[in-house]
Amino acid sequence: MTNAYDPNYEDDTNDSDLMPYDDAFDDEDLVAELLAEGYSEEEARRMVGRYRMTEANCRGKERVEDSVGMAAYTMDSHNVQRYVDPQGIVRNEGDVQVGGFPPYPISYRSLLPKAGQCENLLVPVALSATHIAYGSIRMEPVFMVLGQSAAAAIHLAKRTNSTIPELPYPILREELLSLGQVLG
Repeated sequence: MTNAYDPNYEDDTNDSDLMPYDDAFDDEDLVAELLAEGYSEEEARRMVGRYRMTEANCRGKERVEDSVGMAAYTMDSHNVQRYVDPQGIVRNEGDVQVGGFPPYPISYRSLLPKAGQCENLLVPVALSATHIAYGSIRMEPVFMVLGQSAAAAIHLAKRTNSTIPELPYPILREELLSLGQVLG
């Protein structure tokens, strides 16, 4: 059985065009080497969907009107390496910890693939988000919220005989609120 987390896994598909521009790796051997050395892969490929969650969403500078749930964790990206500075102190390099913002809504459109790519699919975990926004969204409680919202949307689309992208947001919003979902 093959496993994509196995450094010896070979995938003959060419889907680098599906990766967000800030996450594209050209050197698959380097990625395999880093995984073999024990580096973690907190996040992998994410979809580029109809809307892309960004730092502006996390900070509340840009607010979406089609919320399917809330996120609130600090935007973080773990350090790239540790080094010893000239004073002999161990420092982290590449660590990002940006917080101090209130909970923010996640767009339904960030769960939807672009039009024409796949019409009846919702992606609540590998949703469309930049690297820094995904650092906040990637918490398990948020994934549970988005999973519940995705399930509700699928149920409603089936019940109303529509495709998932055609589902009117006001109907989804009403259903989510009736289920106790906090939408912001």
